[in-house]
Amino acid sequence: MRVYISSPGQFFQGFNSRLRGEGRWLLHVAGVLAESGHEVVIFSNDPVKPYKDKGVVFSSIHNFRGHDLNCDVLVAMDSFSDLPGTHKTNITPILDNFRCSKRVWSGFFPVGGDQEKIYSHVPTIHPWNYKSCREGKANWLPIITHAEFQKPGFDRNRFHWYSKNAHEEPKYIFGVMSALYDLAIEKGTVGSFVDGVQIGSQKYRKDYPQNKEDVVKILFKEIVAKGSESFSHWAPYDYVQQLMFQSKMLVGVHHPVAAPSMAEIVAHGGFPLQFKNQKDCPPYDQADIPFIEENASDEEVKDFILEVWNNEELFTRTVLSCQEAIREHGKQEAAVRINKFFEEL
Repeated sequence: MRVYISSPGQFFQGFNSRLRGEGRWLLHVAGVLAESGHEVVIFSNDPVKPYKDKGVVFSSIHNFRGHDLNCDVLVAMDSFSDLPGTHKTNITPILDNFRCSKRVWSGFFPVGGDQEKIYSHVPTIHPWNYKSCREGKANWLPIITHAEFQKPGFDRNRFHWYSKNAHEEPKYIFGVMSALYDLAIEKGTVGSFVDGVQIGSQKYRKDYPQNKEDVVKILFKEIVAKGSESFSHWAPYDYVQQLMFQSKMLVGVHHPVAAPSMAEIVAHGGFPLQFKNQKDCPPYDQADIPFIEENASDEEVKDFILEVWNNEELFTRTVLSCQEAIREHGKQEAAVRINKFFEEL
């Protein structure tokens, strides 16, 4: 089959591109299909000159005239023009140019209410096993998070901060940063901050107390000064995976939910810090693991992190439970599901 996939994301380095979330999910789907012998083109929303990596053609949706407009399947995260109840984007009119036998809408998050009509209008896929997938309304095509599991890494002394634009959702940032500071001072712990520039130099949300923001920024800069890395933007995929492989814990605030790194860290043997709003979403909504309750105080957040860091039995039990919860996100298991879906379209 010829499969075209339209996805947000900056696909400038092929499979090692600096992207997470939505784009990473569909990039893995493209890789599975190419390995199965299909002709696959993944179209970024950003300008990029066409090139090939691991059998997949990378291009830009704005290059559509340079490609054969006929395809067997068109997968898109942006809404099709005739898809009811969904937000239309500037990409929507471009999708109308393709002549495809079948279409698939790829919603990263499930929809509810009046929007649910899309589930009977066009085949819809989600990256996590949401309730809508379990009820048969949509299809679960797992985001691939690992090839194999590593044993729980309790003896490690690194952390990885994954939160995107944490300055916009700083509710729990003081408690988390306080715990990391204590670990840096007492245990020599170091780590990596994705989007660290937002933590250290950007203005936080208007309703966050200025005095707490000031202290958080001081703690952050002290942690970095003691050997932690801070990125100004997202980092290459292989480098981030290497950092998580070395990390004992994934930390951040309560945003985003359902991020791929929450599963990737577990596959590497690390602990995923979960707040209630994240625990209510896959992949751990049906797993019995500890999490931070809603409206927890700064001290409660700090104590939770330090308890997990120092309690080997709690750490190990949680990592193993989480690994079981993401088992079907392994490449071999996920590829079977992905190939089956496209074969039966």
